[in-house]
Amino acid sequence: MAYDAQIQIRQGSNRPVYGQIFAPSGGTVTIQSGGTFTLLDETGAIVTGFNAVPVSGWTPGAQTSPLIWYILNASTLNPDNLESCVYFGVFIFEGIGSDGIARNPFVVDIQIQVLALVEVLATYNENQLSGYPNSLIYQVRLYITDVDMTNPTFTDGEINFFVQSNNSNVLLAAAVALETTATNAAYLANTVKIGSFGSGADEVYDALMERAKRFRAIAIVVPTVNSPQEIFVPYQNWECPGTMHPW
Repeated sequence: MAYDAQIQIRQGSNRPVYGQIFAPSGGTVTIQSGGTFTLLDETGAIVTGFNAVPVSGWTPGAQTSPLIWYILNASTLNPDNLESCVYFGVFIFEGIGSDGIARNPFVVDIQIQVLALVEVLATYNENQLSGYPNSLIYQVRLYITDVDMTNPTFTDGEINFFVQSNNSNVLLAAAVALETTATNAAYLANTVKIGSFGSGADEVYDALMERAKRFRAIAIVVPTVNSPQEIFVPYQNWECPGTMHPW
């Protein structure tokens, strides 16, 4: 079936699924109450428990591109523990245009790829932020607010790579992690929270990139000086003038 957008979520996660509509140029749409969300499997059959359930929320008031969302609990999806499984989320709702005319229904289809549940090695302990050896990993997690270990964005191994590739500078490592989150669709979808920065992914992207820019600005970077292989000596034995040889 055709769909308007595509997202990825992990099995077992509890994440919002967004639908979005766009008003004609110069106009607005006000989403009305009563919207529903239905989940279909890849055969088109309705998933038990997800038949026209009420949506979780929507952007209030007259908007040029309002959002509607449902917080999807994916713990029961992909039960066969395959590598991934595809579902389709269907939003059906009414909107009133700036011309006062009700449009009913709006239908927005979202393809949802559920990634199989795998063991993710991710740890965080605020009592060991200054400890060893995981203190740098914990510090980066704190800076990027990836401290919910029920749904971590990065594994310890991934954050450790950011740390090591930035000479253990946690602010630079945090900046890279934020930039990675902002530019990766799966990571960004895992990070979007209702009300965190704004209405959806665009606002979260801007906020993450601005925070990364701030971290780079305040990070203290020790410059690396590479000495020449041959060192010029102005005097030898404090008597004979030195030479530029073998320069």
